[in-house]
Amino acid sequence: MNVNTRMLSHSPRVKLFKPVTPIQLEKILANNCEGFGCSFEGERYFYPKLHHNYAEQIARNSYGSRFGAGYVVEFEVDADYISRFPIQSIGYDEQREYCVDINRLPELNQHICGKIEITTCNTPQSPAITMVS
Repeated sequence: MNVNTRMLSHSPRVKLFKPVTPIQLEKILANNCEGFGCSFEGERYFYPKLHHNYAEQIARNSYGSRFGAGYVVEFEVDADYISRFPIQSIGYDEQREYCVDINRLPELNQHICGKIEITTCNTPQSPAITMVS
């Protein structure tokens, strides 16, 4: 049984956003857009964002210049599951994110509802190209 098919019930969901590098996007695509690959070397936590603008800011300002491109992906996750993790803010209300231990990433993948979708591509040449779903 496909893991994501189990999560298609009518339970409440939360839409989250994640800025990703080109390598991280390749891992998502290799997983058929059904989960995040373990390509977060050296990171202890996985930080899905609550707001698209915050994820886009990171993809544009950090990943675009450092990696040649930065993408924003969006996904829905089971609300009961994600509520187990703390939300932290680094400043403004829009800059809020869940803090998920990286070792729990495979478990989080099992609670993703549907597919991970690419919403934005940022490159130094053409920042913030919105992708059509």
